[in-house]
Amino acid sequence: MFLPAAAGLSLTQDTANALIGGTIYFHEAQSKPSFFGGVMLCAENIQEGDAAGRFIFTFKSDPACKGVTTSRGGWAQEMKIVL
Repeated sequence: MFLPAAAGLSLTQDTANALIGGTIYFHEAQSKPSFFGGVMLCAENIQEGDAAGRFIFTFKSDPACKGVTTSRGGWAQEMKIVL
């Protein structure tokens, strides 16, 4: 099974924990449909180096996450979190 990871997300530990079991979508631009995504399985808090304090999410890819659009509201730079 291929388990990709979304690297370098800067969040609080509580937010990271709340996202586990949820769905992640990847968009080339906020206004474009997603090109990839899946179900979040775990969040690893990076402890050292330049990325310390950020999280790596491991997720199981899901073809149903491709081609999904989202509203323009709620984006914060490169990500949008909907809990």
